[in-house]
Amino acid sequence: MSFVRSHQAASIAIGLFIFLNQKALASDSELQPVIQKVQFVFSIVSHHLSIAERVQFYDTQAKPRGNTNYVVPHLVCDPLVTLYNPHPVSLHFEKNFPGLYLSNPPVGFRFEKNGTPLRYEPEGKRFLGVAQMNVESEFHSSDVKRFSLTFSGASDQGLPGASLDLQPGETKVFSPWIEDDWTWRSEISEDFYPYCFFDGYPSYLLTRVDVRTRNLMGVECLAYSSGDLLWDPRAGFQWDWLSQSGRPAASLYSFEKNTIYVGIGAVAMQLNHTITVQAKAMRTQLESADIFDLRVTQREGVNRDPGRDGVRYFTFDADAIKSDVSLEEDGIISRTFRVGDLLQTADDRSPGGKTPFAVFSLKIRRSSLVRGSYLSDTEEHSYVDGDRYFDSLFTPVSTFEEVAAIAEKPLPISEAPQVLESAITPDGVFSVAIASAEGLEGWRVVGGTSPESWTDDLTEQTTIVPLPTPAGGAAIHRVSFQSTGRGPNYFIRLEKPEN
Repeated sequence: MSFVRSHQAASIAIGLFIFLNQKALASDSELQPVIQKVQFVFSIVSHHLSIAERVQFYDTQAKPRGNTNYVVPHLVCDPLVTLYNPHPVSLHFEKNFPGLYLSNPPVGFRFEKNGTPLRYEPEGKRFLGVAQMNVESEFHSSDVKRFSLTFSGASDQGLPGASLDLQPGETKVFSPWIEDDWTWRSEISEDFYPYCFFDGYPSYLLTRVDVRTRNLMGVECLAYSSGDLLWDPRAGFQWDWLSQSGRPAASLYSFEKNTIYVGIGAVAMQLNHTITVQAKAMRTQLESADIFDLRVTQREGVNRDPGRDGVRYFTFDADAIKSDVSLEEDGIISRTFRVGDLLQTADDRSPGGKTPFAVFSLKIRRSSLVRGSYLSDTEEHSYVDGDRYFDSLFTPVSTFEEVAAIAEKPLPISEAPQVLESAITPDGVFSVAIASAEGLEGWRVVGGTSPESWTDDLTEQTTIVPLPTPAGGAAIHRVSFQSTGRGPNYFIRLEKPEN
């Protein structure tokens, strides 16, 4: 079984990663993985009140009385990052672990209690970013939410900081590390001093450093896999300030009026009452068009300052986001929940009632990987237009299992290998993406100046690296070789080994 392809017929494209160019592969230690996907999974969960003063108030003054009759809804964000090794050699990290610095997720939210907006108009109609979901920044519309994540391997005890390996063509999905014995009680054991995920005070930097390991480079993230789940969904960064200081009167219960609870943006609700969340992919920095919509910094893990630690600095335009919400009005994802159904109790070792409703995703295009991705045609430590390399999507979901399938459509399996796309760089490296039923391991690569003359055995000069491939479909590989000096018309053929 074989196929024939002329490298002259390939579209000329600047930017294929030069697998065989020693200038590009100075040493294995300098190689970096590629960001294959970034996702922000947004959910709603509810918890009973935990601050002693508030518990006492709802135990003695509420109607009906009793803290267990009330919960506070929280907005939750789980960041997920998929790294891919595009190189024909393994990547090994022992101390300077790769990481990402994520700024300004381009998703806005608004909330209603029993159909009543939780903010005064016009704020009640305006969508606000996650940066405004806390007491310190509720009225600071120019504030930006930042996440700093660092990726390592897990020790035998399941702790972060062990060496990290990525084999050629391998992908791993990373998410913030959650201890096996973590429960919501970990976050509320001391009033106003959360543990690591209850991000009520930006000044605590819980989304940017890891207080558990004192890692100032970022939140510890590990690869996680369990069936159809990409991550452990028990926790996630959470915000309870869904309203504002000085809440609208209509959002208060009668016993809360003329009390300090008018000024508390965390909304206690009876179990059978409803919270409506509406979300929209959008530019959250409305005051200035000069502020980036989203920035993703790929970090080397050398310098604590992300501005000095970047392999690349990607910026994205919110106008490029594709909203997969055709059944939603005006691109808005709207969900209404009974808050009692969302409950995660303090000692629950499961996600409890936590329910996802929307996912914002960045996914690198396959065509970018065939050309070698951004590693080949952009300078290190440079600012890069991320929309050139990634698709950005906003997708409604209802279960955690749905997240893995977003933007992942398996290719149909055909008997003969299929050429998907190809590229050639100015340095003469020809690369082609091939879909096949069984993979290309062990295949022989030959070349010649005509389809009738296969005089050159290119097998030893060719690299074959798997591309990220959705499960249940054809395998996809990138085949690359140095074509310089082969003449203007040169053909290659892959030959399947005989059994």
